[in-house]
Amino acid sequence: MAAKKYYLVFDTETTGLNPVNYIYDIAWRIIDKKGRVYCERNFLNSNLLMRPDLMKMAIYWGKWASHYNAVNIPIIPWADIKRQFRADMLEYNPSLICAYNLGFDLSAITATNKLLDCKVKMFHRADIKYLDLWHVSCMFLAGNKTFTKFAENRGFVSKAGNLLTNCDVSCKFFLGYEEDEPHTAGGDTAFEADLLARFLRRNKKLPIVDNHKKMMAMPWRLVNPRGSGDHRKTVH
Repeated sequence: MAAKKYYLVFDTETTGLNPVNYIYDIAWRIIDKKGRVYCERNFLNSNLLMRPDLMKMAIYWGKWASHYNAVNIPIIPWADIKRQFRADMLEYNPSLICAYNLGFDLSAITATNKLLDCKVKMFHRADIKYLDLWHVSCMFLAGNKTFTKFAENRGFVSKAGNLLTNCDVSCKFFLGYEEDEPHTAGGDTAFEADLLARFLRRNKKLPIVDNHKKMMAMPWRLVNPRGSGDHRKTVH
């Protein structure tokens, strides 16, 4: 019997856009192809929360009072968050690391490591493979007339006339979600894990890479080949 395959999906909330995208909220789920959850974590980075000079720039800082004070999320140092991430990877040995706009989240890890001078290892092996869910979504949306009509009818069009392809729009189209993506690491990871499971069940060849530098930089251009670059650097 073949060994069971697991997939790690994660999301981050940061103090700003690259290069000041320092992580204050991170979550991950380990799932199988059917979307069953085997591990679920969410942490707040205590090192960042003690830096009001950085936190005041946080993209979704306004949710602090309404969300973070209402839930019991462990607040621990960045080094301990990385140790737990690595421990979960060692236990389940996921075949893929996934996120929506994965390049942004990986750059956020790098930026946070540099800021805090944290050299604790996070990934369990050097030959890990990567899958950007944004790229997958755009691959399936490209040339899809049903999506074009869906996006135009719902107003999911940028000021420059590009069809929006962020995670919120993708979940509404592929999964039929009506609620908006919460823009918290825990909530967004749940959305993205459901999206990954849907993509895996399609049994199509996915743009998996063995080096994150090989990921497509602007997958939204697959859907908007003539579009101008008015998309946000982060599409969470």
